[in-house]
Formats: sequence, C-alpha cells, structure tokens
Amino acid sequence: MGADDKKSLLVTLGLPEEVAAAAVATDSSKGYKASKTRTALFYTLKVNDDAKAEWKQHFATYTSEAKASKGHVNVSHSYNEATREVICVDVLAGKDAMSNHIGNCFPAYAKMLGCGARGGVLLVAPPRNHISLHRSSCRKSWPSATRPRRSGGRRPWAPGRPRASSSPRPTTASERPLPHVYTTTIIPQ
Repeated sequence: MGADDKKSLLVTLGLPEEVAAAAVATDSSKGYKASKTRTALFYTLKVNDDAKAEWKQHFATYTSEAKASKGHVNVSHSYNEATREVICVDVLAGKDAMSNHIGNCFPAYAKMLGCGARGGVLLVAPPRNHISLHRSSCRKSWPSATRPRRSGGRRPWAPGRPRASSSPRPTTASERPLPHVYTTTIIPQ
C-alpha cells in the first residue's frame, strides 16, 4: 500500500489528518528517527458479551503489527477470558515509534472496535522531556476523551451522561465506549 493510500485509510478510519500524516512519514527511512528515550504504555480494551468472534483475529493482527513496528522495545498483549479484557503493555523508543505504531496498528484496532471491543484505560509513562508531546498527541487522537482542565477543557463522555453533540444517545453496550483515561506518570531518568 502506498503512502497516500495508507494516509487516506487512516483518516477514513477516524484519525486526524495530522496524526495520519505523521504515522505514514515514519514508514520511510528519512521520516523515522531512532531514539534511546523510552516511553511505557499500559492500555486496556473491554470485549462486549455480544462481540463478533472475528475480533480475536483482529487482535492477533494488532499484536503482530505492534511487534513489527519500528522502535518497539517490548510488546506484551494478552486477553483474559474471565474478565473479557485485553491488557497491553508496550515500551517504545521515542515519538516516531509511537507514530509508526499508530500507522501500523490503527486499522486492526478500528476493526476490533467494530467487532465489539471498546476502549478502556490508557496510561502513558513518558520521560520528563516528552510529557507535553504525549498530552498533545492524546488530545489530537482522542479529543473527546481528554481529562477535564480547569480552563474549561473537554470532559470525557461517560455512559448515563448525555453528550453535547446532537447525535443520538447510544442504546447498546457495544455503542457505549468507555472513556479513555489519560494519565501521565513521570519516570525519573
């Protein structure tokens, strides 16, 4: 798939154009800068009771794409049948590694969501000099899921609380995603 086709696909799946462009740029050797700076990610997905069976194939694709992405130091993904929860821990080397991860993994992630998985928790532990970068990236990728700020920032949508938009309220569990929770933890260097 060419760079323009990949960018178009990522935008069609819901990524902001700026995030998709950065993700595609890391595919070339000139667009990817290796880094020794490590960022740890912990994130979860819940799988609805009525999820389509093929979500597991998309999860396997997501995991293999993460492992094949540039700059991944560690990728550990698992599924707990008892809690119906996907648990992922990744360690990435630099901001370009995250962009490459998004470009490679987002199509499979979107397919998992389409089959009945829903967002859970996202915890990012970047080094001190990357905190603003990760906050900015999260706000661009998930603008409706950022934590409220005193200056009147957006509040995460939660089931049971009406959204500000005019779209109809979700009625089934698979239509009600859990809000993403973005928390930054500073790792001493």
